[in-house]
Amino acid sequence: MQISAPGSYSRGKRLGAGFTLVEILLVLLIVGILTSTVLPTLSKRHASSKDEAERLAVLIEHAQVMAASLGSPIGLKISTDQYEFVQWSGTWNAMESDHLLRPHPFPADIMIEPRPGPNSGNTAPQLIKFPSTGFPQTFSIRVSGGGHAWSVKGNLAGRVLVENEDSAQ
Repeated sequence: MQISAPGSYSRGKRLGAGFTLVEILLVLLIVGILTSTVLPTLSKRHASSKDEAERLAVLIEHAQVMAASLGSPIGLKISTDQYEFVQWSGTWNAMESDHLLRPHPFPADIMIEPRPGPNSGNTAPQLIKFPSTGFPQTFSIRVSGGGHAWSVKGNLAGRVLVENEDSAQ
């Protein structure tokens, strides 16, 4: 009769209930193959109007903080095919050095348009300014696409809100 010490491994029996290195590597290989096929399709997904509105709101908040920290006003210019943040240094210049505030082209199915403010009459501002003093102007920007519309609004307290325009109708 052969006696083995407790906890030892005998050739015929597998005492542990774990996985072998080969099994773990095989599972990692399968997960890697699946990930490499799924990720490219996820990254090609089109941004919705809500995604664009939320992105713009976050960038506006960032621009307000940057204006205060740099001590120089920052503005937001919206054109027919993109929006861009500009900084005042004698003239308005594009903020190419800040990777977040660089020009951002609109996705093909998204429309972004500034709206007239409460004190501006019927004309929408060509440039929304974020002063370095911390007293921003009020603004409203409509982001629409895919049958939905969102408003990105800024108030005098510097808060930026995203509101669903679909539910207001």
